[in-house]
Amino acid sequence: MFEEVTLEELMSLADDAANLAARNYVGIDAEDISSAIMEIVCRNPERIERHLEHKGWLWSVFYGEAVRYCNEQVATFQYYTGEHFYTPQEVRDLLKAVFEGEIDLDDYVYVSDAAVSVWDLNLCFEKLSFKEKDLLSRRYRNREVLTESDRRACNRAIDRLTRKLNRLTADNYRQSPVRPDGPGSRTAYSNAAAIAKTRQNY
Repeated sequence: MFEEVTLEELMSLADDAANLAARNYVGIDAEDISSAIMEIVCRNPERIERHLEHKGWLWSVFYGEAVRYCNEQVATFQYYTGEHFYTPQEVRDLLKAVFEGEIDLDDYVYVSDAAVSVWDLNLCFEKLSFKEKDLLSRRYRNREVLTESDRRACNRAIDRLTRKLNRLTADNYRQSPVRPDGPGSRTAYSNAAAIAKTRQNY
C-alpha cells in the first residue's frame, strides 16, 4: 500500500490538511481531524491508493476528508445542543453586519440558519486585546485596506473572536438547567430574557 509514499509522509500530509481545516472550523482540534484522516487511510486504503503517485491529489483527498469530519462534528454539536457553531467566515459576516448597520445591543444578527445576540458578540469582542479590537474596527468599521502583516493579525483576531463566541455558546449550554434533546427543542427566550441570562452568567 505504501510503496510510493511512506507512512510518515502520509501522516505529514494528514497533519497539513487537518491544520488548514482547523483554521476554518475553530474549536475542532487539528489532532482529532488528523486522526480521523489516518483512520480512513488504515480502514479503507483503496480510497487513496490511486492517488499515491500524486501528493497534490492525495492532499486534496485528505483535505476533503478533513472538511467532511468537521462538518459531521458541527452537525452533531448542533443536533444535540440546538445551538449553532460559528466559523471564522460567519464571524466576519457578523462583524460586517454590526459595524455597517444601526444595531442595538438588544438586537440579533443573522448568519446562515442561526441568530446571535449582539450582546454576546459585543461581550466576546470586548475580551480581545486592544490591538485586536483596533484592527477589527479599522477593517470593518473604517473599511481600511490593511497591510499584509495587519491582515494576518486581523485574521488571527477573528479566529480568537470565533473561539470566544463558540465557547460562550458551549458554556451557556452546559450551564442550562434543561438541555435540549435535539432540533426544535430549544427554549424560546425574549430578547430581554436572553440578555438578562447572558449578563447573569458573565
